[in-house]
Amino acid sequence: MDEYGESFEILGYDFDIEDFVVTDERIPVHVLEPGGYVQKRFLETYDLDLPDFRKVMRVWIWHAENGHNMCEKCGARDGAVFFDVADIPEMPVHPNCQCYITQDIVDEDGRTLQSKKYMTKTNEPQEKEAKDMKISDRGIEWLKDKEGCVKQNDKHIIYDDRTKFPILPDGPLPKGATIGYGHLIKPGEDFSKGLTEKQATELLMNDIAKAQRVVQENITHPLSQNQYDALVSLAFNIGAGNFKNSTIVKYINDKNYVSNIYPTQEKAWKAWNRSNGKVSTGLINRRNYEWEMFNNNYYYFY
Repeated sequence: MDEYGESFEILGYDFDIEDFVVTDERIPVHVLEPGGYVQKRFLETYDLDLPDFRKVMRVWIWHAENGHNMCEKCGARDGAVFFDVADIPEMPVHPNCQCYITQDIVDEDGRTLQSKKYMTKTNEPQEKEAKDMKISDRGIEWLKDKEGCVKQNDKHIIYDDRTKFPILPDGPLPKGATIGYGHLIKPGEDFSKGLTEKQATELLMNDIAKAQRVVQENITHPLSQNQYDALVSLAFNIGAGNFKNSTIVKYINDKNYVSNIYPTQEKAWKAWNRSNGKVSTGLINRRNYEWEMFNNNYYYFY
């Protein structure tokens, strides 16, 4: 496999040999069993069906998602293939645009060997007063992606927020019972019949209303849409009270502000990484993703 090493490095291809193992022939053999008798068995053999990685290429493919603000330009680009990263148009195409790019590695027959989302160059975002803003469609989809959900037969069902395992709705629900996109079930709420996608989205919007208000009421410096979306995600995750009194708000509102504890806005943002007093890998990742959204306009999806 060493002969392919340079190709892998150039393409950035994460090679897993198990992806190319195929079943070959069955060879009859005679096996001496305990007890001294011989039994006929078959030996399974395997082969490798390897593409010629020296002939693969990297391409970028445009994907248009049907959101509330779908436009003709987005629809016309759906499926467009770009062979040079310099040819990729800037995005988002318009406010709340949900288009995205994948970076694909394909062989000479056009078979996709690897596909992953590509962080594109973006248009310069316009700034507005926070009090006049609301979360974008893209921000909602990003929150759905990060909060996660559990479905059966296309309906959202009750699950354990910690394990993501389904919970039977019969009888009292345990602590952490959740439905939709991270909605912790409160006493008196009945979701035993599950939720449609529309109902789950409406529930999410109700849940983030408080986070939107605390951002609108406490951020006085103009924001771009990606910055607003990132702040709503942070407020939603850490709680409105924590957000309102946070060092992050001080940094955003006063560009001359410097904290003795958190010397940069990034450090103040990423300090919110603990759950029940312990540093959480999940929260470290979420803060990193939010910071990329706020600082670089990158909406990273899993």
